[in-house]
Amino acid sequence: AAKGSAGALTARQLRRVLEVVEDRLSQDISLDDLASAAGLSRFHFVRAFKTAVGMPPHRWLVGLRIEHAKELLLNRTATIIEVAALVGFESQSHFGQIFLSQVGMPPREWRRRALS
Repeated sequence: AAKGSAGALTARQLRRVLEVVEDRLSQDISLDDLASAAGLSRFHFVRAFKTAVGMPPHRWLVGLRIEHAKELLLNRTATIIEVAALVGFESQSHFGQIFLSQVGMPPREWRRRALS
């Protein structure tokens, strides 16, 4: 086996997982969906993903949603609730909590600072 990468997702598997996420970011994406895209069982997918990316799939996906939300927040016309929905959060309050924990300030404050 290659050193350090044994058991990691291949570039092709990772690309397939990314395609699913990009196509469905505003929707609920299950671990089964991601594992299926990679052609692995849930158990093997989680281990291979963490080996390839350095963090568990859920934490990675949340981070991706927050990064996408930041881009959307720079558009002054989108409301916070619209941004939350576009990046796959069911409620504005859940989005706000996760955004605060990841970024260190609420979305409205981040937007105000980013646009000032």
